[in-house]
Amino acid sequence: MKVSIGVELGAKLIQAAIINKDGRLLARDKMPADIQQGLQGLVADAVTLINNLLNEEALDVRNVKSIGVAIPGIVDEEGSKVLKAHVMNLRDAPIQEEFKKHFDVPINVENDAHCAAIAESTCG
Repeated sequence: MKVSIGVELGAKLIQAAIINKDGRLLARDKMPADIQQGLQGLVADAVTLINNLLNEEALDVRNVKSIGVAIPGIVDEEGSKVLKAHVMNLRDAPIQEEFKKHFDVPINVENDAHCAAIAESTCG
């Protein structure tokens, strides 16, 4: 079974969810975000959260089709790094590259408000 994973890196929370191919929510969880640890620490926490969810659902990273990352900031046109995220004290942060160190799947980075708008138009 192929699934997609959504991650929200926020100033207060890191949230992750697993969605099946039909758009059904299989699992989700959250944890406090510690923005003082910087990009690598935030991504490491998100990776832990994702791996915990995969384990809970008896899934492996081979089941993951893609990972979408939402973040409150300005994202470059390629969807690979955050140019500015003032609330999280990030600048030119290579988020896609950091996630690629842990997952060999397509990683898409987008502004959190854009993600919310896409979800609303898709799912209602």
